Amino acid sequence: MPKTKAYSKTTRTPKFQHGNYPFYYGYRNPMSSYDDPRINLLNPEWISNKRCLDIGCNSGLVTIEVARRFNPKEIVGIDIDQSLIKKARKNLYLANSLRKPLASFETKKDKDQNTHNDSGNGSYSDKEQGSNYFPISMPILYGTIPVRPYTSLNGTLESEDVTNKNDNDGDDDDEWVKKVQFFMADWMNISKSKRHAKVLDQLTKDGSYDVVIAWSITKWVHLNHGDDGIRQFFQKVYDSLAPGGIFLLEPQNWDGYSKRSRISPAMKSNYDSIKLKPDQFESYLLGDVGFVRSEYLGTPETLAKGKCASDTQPSSGYYRLLIFRSTSALKYESGHT
Repeated sequence: MPKTKAYSKTTRTPKFQHGNYPFYYGYRNPMSSYDDPRINLLNPEWISNKRCLDIGCNSGLVTIEVARRFNPKEIVGIDIDQSLIKKARKNLYLANSLRKPLASFETKKDKDQNTHNDSGNGSYSDKEQGSNYFPISMPILYGTIPVRPYTSLNGTLESEDVTNKNDNDGDDDDEWVKKVQFFMADWMNISKSKRHAKVLDQLTKDGSYDVVIAWSITKWVHLNHGDDGIRQFFQKVYDSLAPGGIFLLEPQNWDGYSKRSRISPAMKSNYDSIKLKPDQFESYLLGDVGFVRSEYLGTPETLAKGKCASDTQPSSGYYRLLIFRSTSALKYESGHT
């Protein structure tokens, strides 16, 4: 008689219980680690000079690309897996090592002249400089260049993390790497850390962020914490947003829950008791949580096929990308409809 597969009786946390796959972005988008089609659905005005939080950032590739492309005021990526946070920081150091450096002795006149010659549009950013200025062999041979970030937490810079900041030049587009930080944290149970207490304390404060990103993590929150947990998750997101803030959500389909529920008995129990299904999230966020407006941005995979979002249904690779706006949303109207 064949043996049936049983759940492990050990008390060890099941592997990838939170969807913390080490090569998640790698096998999801193998053509280019930094070219995620979901990012192409975002309007730069939503992110530029805004305080952003990326929940479940994994190895940080999306967080880094959002920062590089849209230049937020700051962006914090958090993940429950310390090993992924270490990878995220390494990826940030790699991005910093490949980009074209700025000459500290360059005068503003020289900078303006070089900008005109390079781009012709007066903007001086990594897009014109080239984020792959140095070959990948350089960091492989000589190591990566670390980033010492500064942050605008509570409206002030953390002086211990700031080196040689020029306050006379208000343009920090070229210093986007310093606006990215990664921390290990469980959004459902923020623990205090002596080393990063200031940042982690901010995660628990109301109105701390203008933008919260939560892509492909709702299934894991739901399976680990049940209906009460996903409700708590959404409420914490809403509370963390400043007036007019936006919530960028990619909810996973219900069809994908069943297989993952078999990771542990607790997850299976939560799965069996779920009443609030993913297709009800939108109405719940608008009717119960307090968001005042939602928009369907599209299914990212349709972009590569040249189709309009309204012409397709969500595929198995990516899910519906939605944006929810909190109160005073008109402040952030961007013309993207």
